[in-house]
Formats: sequence, C-alpha cells, structure tokens
Amino acid sequence: MFPPPSLSADGYESQFGVNFIGHYVLTALLLPILQNSNHGRVVTLSSIAHRNGKIDFDNLKLEKPFNKFREYGQSKVADLIFAIELNKRLGASGSPVVSIACHPGVSKTELLRTDVLKMIETVDYMAANQGAFSTLFAATEPMEGGSYIGPNGSDEINGYPAPAHIAPYALDEKIGTLLWEYAEKETGVRFAF
Repeated sequence: MFPPPSLSADGYESQFGVNFIGHYVLTALLLPILQNSNHGRVVTLSSIAHRNGKIDFDNLKLEKPFNKFREYGQSKVADLIFAIELNKRLGASGSPVVSIACHPGVSKTELLRTDVLKMIETVDYMAANQGAFSTLFAATEPMEGGSYIGPNGSDEINGYPAPAHIAPYALDEKIGTLLWEYAEKETGVRFAF
C-alpha cells in the first residue's frame, strides 16, 4: 500500500501489478487443481479503499502522474471486480469452485511502512491478528460464491467478520468483462473452466 511510484517487472503500476495482475495469473494457474475438489474456493483480498476506486484503462502502467490513493483504490476495486467476475464465470461453467472476496478493515501492520505511519493512528484500528479474521472466515466458513466479507464495526474499519458493502461500481458487469478481457489480452493467460 502506497509504495513510491514504480512499475512491476512486467510494466504495470506496482500496486495494480501485484494486487490484481499477479492474482489473476496465479488463480488461473491454480484453477485446474481447485477444479478437482468438491469444495474449491478462491479468496481475493480487497479493501474498503475499493469504494473510491475506478479502473482507468489508460493508467494501468503509470501513464499519468502517480497518485497513491487513486492507484491503491484502483488496484483494490480491480480485486473485488475480479472476484465477482470469477464467481460469475465459475457458476456459468458448472464448476464446483466458488470465488469469495474479503477485506481486513484497518489493522496495524507493516502495510503502511513506505508511507506516513501516523495515518493509522487517526482511526480505531485493530491488531493484526484480528484483521486476519475476515480472510480466515472467507476461506473456511460455508458461504455462497460471490460473497464479500469484512469487519462489522463502524464503516467496516474494525469488528468481526460479516457481509460487507460492495460499491455499485464494483458490480458493473460491463467493467467486469472489460477488466477480464484486459487481463487475458495483457497476460496471455486464459482460465480453463
């Protein structure tokens, strides 16, 4: 979160490259193994920052001046859109695998190590171990594919796992299709449903 302006080895803005492109490719490569399970599940970690994110297809490789908030939000809304689109495609293919998304709220971790650490002191953050609860819940509890889990406290900043709010933008099916097609074209990696 909020690294200095940089590109991944394959030329993407680093947060988009790591948070979305890397997960897209890894999931595609692991899917054949997951398909052999009756209870396969993909868990994608998003963020409450997805609420302010928009996909700017003209700025995925740092073509515009760097804005740490915009770039992070873009990467995290891409994660949530991916999780939703993946679940839709898994269901359409009859796959037993489901896709779940989650977010940790705000936890005091090393996530902000490259930025202003005092920023976290302005919110009622959780300890790192409690911040992991939503991810563990999403990975282990019975739930419908397409679910989004986050803390149940005020503005989903802290608390215990519960259904989380999805910004309407992340539910836009046209954006989901465009992002999926972009990832296929850019990486050359296709999912084998």
